[in-house]
Amino acid sequence: MRLLVAWALALAPIVSAAQSSSALDLFNRARAGDPAAIEKLRAAAESGEADSQFQLGRAYSHAAGVRRDDAEAARWVEKAATQGHAEAQSNLGYLYSAGLGVARDSEKAISWYTRAAESGFAQAQFNLALSYLDGKLAPKDEARAFEWMHKAAAQGVAVAQAQLATFYRRGVGTEKSMEQAGQWYRKAADQGIDTAMINLAIMHVIGEGVPRDPEQALQWLKRAEMRGNAKAAAMREELCRGHRQLCDRQQVADHFAFEMTDPNLRIVIPDAPPMHMGPHPLAQAHTRFMGSGTKGYSISVLTPTADAGMTALDCAKSGSGEVARRFGLKREDVVALRTNETTFVMLFPLKVDALVQLKAFLLSGHGGTHCVQVHLSRTLVPGDSTAEEIAAWMGGFRTARIEAF
Repeated sequence: MRLLVAWALALAPIVSAAQSSSALDLFNRARAGDPAAIEKLRAAAESGEADSQFQLGRAYSHAAGVRRDDAEAARWVEKAATQGHAEAQSNLGYLYSAGLGVARDSEKAISWYTRAAESGFAQAQFNLALSYLDGKLAPKDEARAFEWMHKAAAQGVAVAQAQLATFYRRGVGTEKSMEQAGQWYRKAADQGIDTAMINLAIMHVIGEGVPRDPEQALQWLKRAEMRGNAKAAAMREELCRGHRQLCDRQQVADHFAFEMTDPNLRIVIPDAPPMHMGPHPLAQAHTRFMGSGTKGYSISVLTPTADAGMTALDCAKSGSGEVARRFGLKREDVVALRTNETTFVMLFPLKVDALVQLKAFLLSGHGGTHCVQVHLSRTLVPGDSTAEEIAAWMGGFRTARIEAF
């Protein structure tokens, strides 16, 4: 059953300026070009509010509503750090390590990282572990590196979990344990870390620390390959030479299928070809991934912050209103579908000079924390097949879906 997505009822933006006034919200709005947001953020920072001081520092680092100024960024971050703001302390440690806005000072970098790490801030624990591992900011100390890496990994930091697995596999700062290595690689792989998927696959091939299981190895390599990892693709092809029957049962999808983390979502679009996805090149809030494929296809994934309690339908209404306003759409120009309980689709053609762009927007939400927008585009060169291509596009996408995994 087709369900028209009623953008006329969705005039409110995903993050409402009237409803959201936290320091992070103000930073995001400033980054998106809202001039009033940076002034509100500055006023709160000048009043002594630590989180606002930190976010104002970030604004100067990212040129969010102000001109980039590393010295001013460091000044505001330090104000927040001295008030005990853990993220500011971690950030200040990085500024001293890199010499951004302040003179490079290894001792101060370690001091601020340590203060944040001891308060339980996971990113600082990870940074401190790396500092003791490479010996650039402090004397190399593998035991301390292991200790802090374990703390960060235990808090769910995926890259720390992958690194901790390598510590166990190589015996860095701890006794060697292939069993522990396998467990931590699995945790990191489940969070979408490609290197963890590849290392776990290798362990399954060898049967060291985990059961020898070529099928499991192929599954992990397939998952990394679907995320665009060329090394995983090459390893999977090599492994398939000796396990052809297993590979025949595990063919890589011949359509677009992508698994992302934070939030953990699987995006499946049978009407689009496979595409290699990577980090979105635009340094804008909420932009996450981008990819391109043959025959003029491109795709991008955004995860705007949802207001508390927003459902997938709420996100779809808000997102569809945004799309309609951006492209000046009329209702009769759009085919709108509800392909499952949580996935809504808008389809329309857009003429750009002599070209036609076919647009598909998949709209959804996740757990009341994120809205999800997947923008698929195909550019057509005018020709005899243009009308047929448009008709096929507007009649498809009935099985496209965004789902949690």
